[in-house]
Amino acid sequence: AYYWDRPLGAEGGLAFLFPGEGSQYPGMLADLCPHFPEVRALFDTADRLARESGVMEPPSERLFRPAAPADPALWEPGTAVNVVLISQWALFQLLLRVGLRPDAVAGHSSGEFLALVAAGAVPADRRLEERFKELAALFARLERSGAVPSARLVVVAADRARVESALGDETGAVAVVVDNCPHQVVIAGPDEAVEAVVARLRGAGVACEDLPFARAYHAPAFAPALDPIRTFFEALAIEKPTLPLYSCCLAGRVADDPEAVRRLAVAQWTRTVEFRRTIEAMHADGLRLFVDVGARGNLAGFVEDTLRGRPAFAVAANLPRRSGLTQLNHLVASLFAQGLTLAPAFLYARRRSQYIDLDAPPP
Repeated sequence: AYYWDRPLGAEGGLAFLFPGEGSQYPGMLADLCPHFPEVRALFDTADRLARESGVMEPPSERLFRPAAPADPALWEPGTAVNVVLISQWALFQLLLRVGLRPDAVAGHSSGEFLALVAAGAVPADRRLEERFKELAALFARLERSGAVPSARLVVVAADRARVESALGDETGAVAVVVDNCPHQVVIAGPDEAVEAVVARLRGAGVACEDLPFARAYHAPAFAPALDPIRTFFEALAIEKPTLPLYSCCLAGRVADDPEAVRRLAVAQWTRTVEFRRTIEAMHADGLRLFVDVGARGNLAGFVEDTLRGRPAFAVAANLPRRSGLTQLNHLVASLFAQGLTLAPAFLYARRRSQYIDLDAPPP
């Protein structure tokens, strides 16, 4: 049973959050494909476009074959961007079909592109999947050419102030590039400098874990790789958002100006991901319900940590530890109990209903 004595749907708005790299896992959404042809069709289109491009592996071949949880190929830039974009677009479509309509959207790192689409700034037309492919191919080419500056990235289980106080002589060489929540930030920099900071933090009992890729995302060092990204967005038709759009490089709402949206879409790759402050701003603006439109639930956890003790609720659309259908049912039931109007009949549109006589004696 799902029940809240203070449903938040009547108190504030619903936000959709789109994660970036790091939300993928082997087998992601595979169990949803047999139940929802809409999901399978999106992967089929992505597979065809990937084969036609000749520069990347079809996402289904990478995602749906047996693989270790730490499969390094899932973190290759072209593959990572492609599988994250197509899986989140599939989840977004499912959420729309069960009747959810966001009042605002935000993206985390590469998830900002999906937020642009969800906000109406990038048209969701028949060429959208091609744009996913083009963006993924762009990052694959950048990686192969050596244009992407390398850096060691480490997740630190501490608040930003504590981590920055531990930088010491490495201040400038090492920086916080992602501020996720009060208990997690990501630092980046040259290996030797990062190791010195990590040693200090671990010596103080702070947990640190390396990320499985070494690209200087969201740091000034990424600037040499911006030109192809800028070219991609300059060729893209960008319109005035139809929904409030929040950016993690602003930690606030983006102006309703297509050129401002375009500039931020490029600039965010050299700026800190201010996710914690963005969630604070969204809550201050009246958002109370948050859906993580990703496949791991990381953002939902960050929201819970950031807004702990305040009226807010976060739920993930997909989790690796639970079947996709079960988690989708959980999301629908949770948000219905929070007071939202939904269309759950879609979940049963292709199932064969079985009549159960509740008055009949047990077999």
